[in-house]
Amino acid sequence: MAEQEQPQGASDCQSLDRSKKGSYDEPVKDLLNYINQVPKYRSTSSCSGRIAVFAEKSELKKQTGHWLYVSHEAAKNDEVLASCSAEAIAPWETVVYKFEPFVLHIRCEDLEAGQKLLRVALECGLKNSGMVPSRQPMVAIRSTHRLEIPIALSGRLMVSHEYLTWITTMANEKLQENFLRIDKLFAAIQAALPLPPPPPPTPPPTQDPVPLADLPHACTVCPERFSSRNKLFTHLHAVHAPPPSAPS
Repeated sequence: MAEQEQPQGASDCQSLDRSKKGSYDEPVKDLLNYINQVPKYRSTSSCSGRIAVFAEKSELKKQTGHWLYVSHEAAKNDEVLASCSAEAIAPWETVVYKFEPFVLHIRCEDLEAGQKLLRVALECGLKNSGMVPSRQPMVAIRSTHRLEIPIALSGRLMVSHEYLTWITTMANEKLQENFLRIDKLFAAIQAALPLPPPPPPTPPPTQDPVPLADLPHACTVCPERFSSRNKLFTHLHAVHAPPPSAPS
C-alpha cells in the first residue's frame, strides 16, 4: 500500500505525490504517473492489489493484527504454507486468507472533475467506486472481486495444506484479473482525460548582429564589410564584377 501525503488548500491538485513507501506499486505506477500529469487530479493513496494472510487477536479490549504473509505479485505456495505453520499461527485468535483488489484514491480539483473520473471508473465495471463530495472531492476507485476466508481459529489451523494450495491458486487467478482491470482503467482514463499539449519549444537565444564597422573584411569598391574572405569575394563577384563582353 502506498500512502501519499498532500498539503492542504487550493494547491492540493497541483502538488507532487509524496509516498511514505517512497514509490508506487509497480502495477499502478504508469497509471498514477499519468493521472498526476492531468490537470485537476492528484493521487493520495493507492494499492495495486495483494494476497495476504492476516492474523488478529484481542488485547485489552483492542484488536491487534499482523500480516503473516503479503504479496503484490503472484503468491508462492511454499511461502504461504510457511506463513501458516503451527508456530506462526499459535499466538493468534483468528487468521484470514485474503485477496484484496487494487484501490486508488484521487483528489479532484472540483465536483465536475470528480464526477468525470468516477464515471470512467464505473463504466469500466469498477462498481465499488465512489466519491466523497467536498470543495475538492475524493474519488475512490476500487473493484468488488475480493476473497476473504478464515483458515485458523484460537491458534489452530482449521484447513488442510491442500485447501490452502487451492486458495492460493484461486487468489493468483484473481490477482491476474485485477491487473487486467488496471490496464482497462488506464486505457479508459487516457481516452477520457487526455494530457494537455506540451508547451512550445523555447526558441534559441537571438544574437545581436555584429556592427558593420567590426567586420574585418572591407569591400574596396563600396562601404560594405564582411566576416570572411569568402563572403567578400562572393560580394565582389556578384555586385562589382564587370559585365561579360559582348561576342564579336
